[in-house]
Amino acid sequence: MDLPVARIWTDGSIDKNPGTIGGWAWLLKLPNGEEIRRSGAYELEGVTNQHSEVTAAIEALKGVIQLAHNGELDVVLVMIISDSQYVINQGEKNWKRNTNLELLEKFDTTISLCTDMVKAYHNPQYKALAEMVPRVCFNWVKGHAGVPENEVVDELAGLEVKMVQAEVIGRKYDSIIAHDESEIIDDMLQEGTG
Repeated sequence: MDLPVARIWTDGSIDKNPGTIGGWAWLLKLPNGEEIRRSGAYELEGVTNQHSEVTAAIEALKGVIQLAHNGELDVVLVMIISDSQYVINQGEKNWKRNTNLELLEKFDTTISLCTDMVKAYHNPQYKALAEMVPRVCFNWVKGHAGVPENEVVDELAGLEVKMVQAEVIGRKYDSIIAHDESEIIDDMLQEGTG
């Protein structure tokens, strides 16, 4: 008997390390083979690759919680699959924590909430098996090794960073234009009163 498992590939990306823009993505494979993909980005001074990788895992778990809450996901096990040893070891083994403490606290809370949601699975067929396995587990996959799902989340996270970079450049350009227009108007007003 196969357990209904939600497999989620996650990845994070940044503009530089440390940087100012972090991107995240996740791809959820449901037991029926259906896929759900989500991605996003954020601006944060000093963001590191580790930060964006953990953010991707948090966002994936939040997605599972939302789907389960809406009755769209009934699984016994949630498996986070990441190419980040940091995510795997923080999620499962709780490596010693020196940085990203607030983010890792959020990670722990999200894992706990997701575990509670998975515990609410009520199919009696799987109850005994479900008690023998962890509710949320973490598996490492080698990055850039041709694993299709990992390649997809890598690409999505990178695209999110590039979109924010373009937006930031656009804001700077608009600011320069607005500043130049303001100076031109000030000059015209000066000339008109002089």
